[in-house]
Amino acid sequence: MVEMHLLRNCSEEFREEYLKTKRLCQLSAARFPRLLLSNIMNKNALIIFAKRPVSGKVKTRLANGTSEEFALLFYKVCLDYFFSMTAGLSKQFPIDTFFYFNEQYDTAGDHKVQTGDTLGDKMGNAFKEIFELGYDKVCIIGTDIPDISPTIIKNAFDALENNDYVIGPADDGGYYLLGMKKPETSIFNNISWSTSSVLTETIQNIGKASYRLFDILIDIDTLEELTKWINCGHGNHELKGKIRTLMKDFKV
Repeated sequence: MVEMHLLRNCSEEFREEYLKTKRLCQLSAARFPRLLLSNIMNKNALIIFAKRPVSGKVKTRLANGTSEEFALLFYKVCLDYFFSMTAGLSKQFPIDTFFYFNEQYDTAGDHKVQTGDTLGDKMGNAFKEIFELGYDKVCIIGTDIPDISPTIIKNAFDALENNDYVIGPADDGGYYLLGMKKPETSIFNNISWSTSSVLTETIQNIGKASYRLFDILIDIDTLEELTKWINCGHGNHELKGKIRTLMKDFKV
């Protein structure tokens, strides 16, 4: 009921496309495998950090420049993309995926809940938990950067063959991807989270270990960053089409 109330301001075209994508993602989530330690075949694991989509609790800075309704629908479109995209990863190369939400989210299928006080604590705990399952290489991504693609993820795991860490830098000074081959949670120590120094401080923590930097991608937290992403000539064009329709419906 709440979701249909939010969609009332959207065009019929966007509503149909959104609900179609949602149904596909619900099917993917319902089939998300519950992995047992004894059954692990893959050695690559991808952690996806996400938030339960609640109005006023997601994309709050974007909401300040638009509305809570627009910000929530934008986040849901991005979240559905990551559900769909990661569901197909295992068809391209050996990998298992684990969604970690900030709180219990019953409609997301099989998932885990983030634990810890700071973002660093939460990521460190997630890495430790997944490595304890027996994986050799683990990467983590968020849902704020819609240009994260299967190719980027595969390249990250490939790069871990010859590097201790892989990092995908964001244009705001943070990062959209971090990968490692053992649970070195000290990499999250003394980081000024949500600042432009996150990447620099993380590299300082890496010290003399080897690492590979990937291309910079746009992190979307504000209307200015959303506009920058929409107008740049590269990126996830299919998703951009859906977001353009949403922006048009909300006169953003």
